[in-house]
Amino acid sequence: MAFRLSFFKTPKHRVFQYNPIYWDPEKEAREERIDPQKKLELKRGSFQKALYASRRHPKGNVDKIRQLVIIVAIAALFIALIYFTKFFEIVMKSIA
Repeated sequence: MAFRLSFFKTPKHRVFQYNPIYWDPEKEAREERIDPQKKLELKRGSFQKALYASRRHPKGNVDKIRQLVIIVAIAALFIALIYFTKFFEIVMKSIA
């Protein structure tokens, strides 16, 4: 048993209480009977799967295009280096 000496009043814990403005349980039950698929099914990992599925398609195309651009840029760089080395060899021969 602990004895606490305090000069100030300790604050009480804050409690979250949400009181909805209007809620009709009959309407909610009626909508669920009409369209049972409308109710969201929460299963373990369903959010992660949906997130992966939504990102997979558009991002996959962007990644392929990015890889193609990088490959073309590297190929162009090598071609330019080969061209310029031959050009400098010709220039050096003509100077000498």
